[in-house]
Order: sequence, then C-alpha cells, then structure tokens
Amino acid sequence: RLYQGRVGDNLHRIVEAVRAALGRASVVITCGGLGPTQDGITREALARVMGVELEREPDAERMVVEHFRARGRQMSANNLRQAEGTKGAATVHHDVSFVSQGVTLRGTVYIPSRAPIVAAAVWVDGSGETKRNPGLGEFPARSGLALLTYDKRGVGRSGGVYAGPEVGTNNVSVENLTLLADDAAAALRSLSTERVLHGIPLGFIGASQAGWIIPLAALKSHLARFMLLFSGPVETTHEEVFFEQVARRDPEFWGHHSDEEVQKMMSGIRDHFAWRDFDPRAALSKLKIPGLWIFGGRDREVYVDLSISNLNALIAAGHIN
Repeated sequence: RLYQGRVGDNLHRIVEAVRAALGRASVVITCGGLGPTQDGITREALARVMGVELEREPDAERMVVEHFRARGRQMSANNLRQAEGTKGAATVHHDVSFVSQGVTLRGTVYIPSRAPIVAAAVWVDGSGETKRNPGLGEFPARSGLALLTYDKRGVGRSGGVYAGPEVGTNNVSVENLTLLADDAAAALRSLSTERVLHGIPLGFIGASQAGWIIPLAALKSHLARFMLLFSGPVETTHEEVFFEQVARRDPEFWGHHSDEEVQKMMSGIRDHFAWRDFDPRAALSKLKIPGLWIFGGRDREVYVDLSISNLNALIAAGHIN
C-alpha cells in the first residue's frame, strides 16, 4: 500500500511525519530538503529520528569543493552542509553508470569517509543473477578501501542480456567470460574517473567465477594494479565442472576422500562438453601485477589443491606475482 504526505520546512513536523511513516510502512522515501540552504533540514530531521549526530565527512567535503573548483565556480560556505553525514558512517556513496560493449551498466561507488583511502577496487561477482550488494562497500571502507559494485549485465538496472543456467544459457563459455571481463574493465575505467581516487592504486576483487573473469579483465585494463580473489578457480572451466560432479552433492566429501582419490575420480570422467574449455593460466601468465588467492580447505565447487598446484607452477615458471 502506498502512502503520500507533504510537510513544510519545520524540524519538529518533519520528525513526527517520518516517525508516523515508519510506523505504517517498511520503506520511507523523502525528497527535498537536502540542499545547501538553511531551510534544507531533512537530513537533520532524519538524524534525529535515527538518534544519531551529523558531522562533516572529510572525503565528502573534498568532493564538494572539487565539484565547484572543476567548474570554476565560487562556493559558498553553505554548500559544505552537503558534506554532512551521520556520525560513525564508514562511507559516502553515489550511483554511477558506464558503457561496456554498447550496453549501459549501473552500480554504486563507496568511498571511505572515516579511514584514509589506501586503494580502490571493482567488485566482480561470481555466477548467478546478482545485483550490486549495498552492504558490500561498508566493511572494506573501514580499512580504507573504496569499492565499485554493479548490477551484472541483464540484471537489476543494468542493460544487456544475462547468461546463466537460470535462463537456459551457458555462463562459463569463453564468449560470456570475455564479455563479463569487458564489463569489469569498463567498471575500473569508471572508477578511475573519481577525482577523490586520483593517484590511488586500483584493482579487482571478486569471488568464485571471478577467478576466470578478473585475469582477463586485468589484461584488458592498464589501470589494474592488483587482484584479490576469494575461492577463485585456477583450473579450466571443464575441470571445475568435473570436480563439481564429483564433490558437490556430498556435504562430507572431504571427510572421506583424499586428493589422490579425487584425481583418480576426475580422470574417469569423460569430457563431453560441446563448449570450448577456458584456462585462466593463459591470462595469468601474461600479467605483471600481484594477486592474492584465498581458498577454503573443504571447498566442493573449486578444486583447491589443483588450483594451488597450478599457481605454484606459474610461480616456478617465473611469474612470481
């Protein structure tokens, strides 16, 4: 059910109106009263409702100042009211859009407001119809990491066509992985235009399927300075599917199977796939940037021992990053 109301520029009445709205709805949307003028008191009213204080956020202040400086315009002191946020908040954030292969993708950039910015990254999702994660930017921001997270193509507010088993298509084909890498590289270009991040190291962070996407994206982008992957496979797409067929259905799989047994089991599976295999090592062997992989020892989707073995082989071959 939709409710609508109008309130004048009176702090007490706005507070009461918001409290009443929260009592009858799970989502409350306000508009107006966020500008730099003295009668823009919505932020103060919302802070009072939440029982928090407002304070000037240094990074937000720099962004406001830079906005006027870049346009050659005089800034009044009142404009700095727009750099105020709730006390203790980890980030300031804003929505962005960027184009990849003729398609507009949309996401959100989270900028640390409490800690000094030490790095910035694009978050690359794993498989699935995933939208940007609003809470994802808060935790790393506490350590000074700015983050861009975006709706995957064909999902949420991003254009394009989603590929995946949910819609009867292959999301790990070479063609789709290459397209998703193009998207990630375009996201990094977008992130690099944030003025507050000038001179800050940029990179990619992701999980699962991102282990195939990020090395390709890093090859496509001269901006990338690092990679961080959680359970990112360093095995071919066919090998990963083989391993899932062996291990995924048994929650206690690693409790009664050794690595030697798994190798024998996998060698007995016939490669019947009609789609081309993809090996991330082809891209990894060409990269000159540092990467960190974090694995779980009892993973039943990524063959961790094989991935670590492949990483060690790359290091032994001189790819020490």
